[in-house]
Amino acid sequence: RGELEEISKRNPENVEARYQIAYLAFVDKKFKESEEIFRKINQSNPDDLRSTVGVVEALSAQNRHADAIELMKQQLARKPDRDEAKVILAGLYVRSE
Repeated sequence: RGELEEISKRNPENVEARYQIAYLAFVDKKFKESEEIFRKINQSNPDDLRSTVGVVEALSAQNRHADAIELMKQQLARKPDRDEAKVILAGLYVRSE
């Protein structure tokens, strides 16, 4: 993880390194940290489904299902034909019950 953080510091535009850091934080159950990193990625490209799903999963892991659902609804409002996003939203509804 340290090496990824160094790469990210040297080259802040290296989104892949930031994805990996966020994923490692999630695996380490540092869900708030993971959410924050994924959010920063998502803010620079709101239509990026990968970062949106990262935020959604981190929110769900924090039992913030309503926030996760709202974020996916926003994603679908921007891109209503995205079947992947529809499936993810359906899964969120199932997990929130």
